[in-house]
Amino acid sequence: MDLELPELPFGLRTYGPEAQWSYEDGVLTGWAGARQDRFVPPTGEGLDPASDAPRLLGRPRGTSS
Repeated sequence: MDLELPELPFGLRTYGPEAQWSYEDGVLTGWAGARQDRFVPPTGEGLDPASDAPRLLGRPRGTSS
């Protein structure tokens, strides 16, 4: 899925596991499945972080790969 935001001069492409993305009134929101985040509690206790997480990536025009 490609996403165009009027505030960005380049498009965004989804990578990783499937997620739901929405954009409304200048707010970009993403919903991921269970255990698809990279959050690690500051206490050091908790679940192992996910090995992959949904994300949006974009390349500004004029940059090389």
